[in-house]
Amino acid sequence: MATSPIASSSSVLSDERLDRWLAALLATPGLTAIRDDAKARATLLDGALAAAELLGDGPIVDVGSGGGSPGIPLASVRPNLDFALLESNRRKCDFLRKIAAGFENVSVVCEQSATTCIDGSPHAGSLARERQR
Repeated sequence: MATSPIASSSSVLSDERLDRWLAALLATPGLTAIRDDAKARATLLDGALAAAELLGDGPIVDVGSGGGSPGIPLASVRPNLDFALLESNRRKCDFLRKIAAGFENVSVVCEQSATTCIDGSPHAGSLARERQR
């Protein structure tokens, strides 16, 4: 029987990297307008994880990654996929690089999306989300 490439929900709940990411995200000005921990967890973590089963075989590019959602949570539950967090803002890239250091399958590309080709493949899966206000 084949095993699922998606980490179990219990391993996600115990992934301390996600707790550290969320705490750092909320503590860093300018990365999210959400200030409430429970709302941030529901929106930025749980909301992102809802897309885990929709991902193909990768690589995955999180375009306009900002503070790292949905890329960081998805990288946690899909360790078999490579994730590139694409962000043009240098300050946000610095934040993302610190977080990405804890994930073997995450890299950060600090460039404009219009000028970037990840892994030389124009067919890399990409993530986009509507910004909630």
